[in-house]
Amino acid sequence: KNSKIFFEIKTENDWKHLFSSLKENGIVIINDILPGSEVEEIKKQFSKIENENQSDWIDGPKDLSKTSKVKLTWAKDDINKYKNLLKYSDLITNEVYGSKVEPSIEFYNHEVKDLPESVIVGENSLHMDRFIPNLKMYYSPYEIPEWSAPFQYVIGSHKIDRRFVSHWINSKNFQNLNDEKNFSLEFLKNFNETDILKTSIKANSLVAAFTNGLH
Repeated sequence: KNSKIFFEIKTENDWKHLFSSLKENGIVIINDILPGSEVEEIKKQFSKIENENQSDWIDGPKDLSKTSKVKLTWAKDDINKYKNLLKYSDLITNEVYGSKVEPSIEFYNHEVKDLPESVIVGENSLHMDRFIPNLKMYYSPYEIPEWSAPFQYVIGSHKIDRRFVSHWINSKNFQNLNDEKNFSLEFLKNFNETDILKTSIKANSLVAAFTNGLH
């Protein structure tokens, strides 16, 4: 495995190492990625979604809560408002897919009402997305320390190898994938505890991950 996961992009060579790491590990984190003006604009939008301000969105805000323990507010924005975020999205998707992918940009605000949280299949328990390759990017203008439920990823679990194919062939249905009793024993046993990465990140960081891997 490429041991480096966290990057700060300063030269063209940094991108080469980043893509090599993304290929091998399935996840990379880019620190300090956006200029201050764009960071502040995104913070303003998070403030709007938190207050359920209806202006300036393509869609939403909407309450998408699935449990009384966590209030989940969602809204969809225009990617063209964030020129640098769009630039990096174009660069990364062009490298992965061979052409730029027009992204949709969604804001999510999770407000915990009670702990422990309920387990929600496909959200806060380890699972894999079905389409391959499945690349998603997550940006946060704020620091996400370990105590605030960071994104988790099992390094190397995105690779379409024999164990990956065997798992899917032998799964009776998609929901079996999220059955913790079966899935943890069946697929996670191929990995070490140290392969489970909790992505505690600095403010102004972007996470790019192949979510056909365990996340």
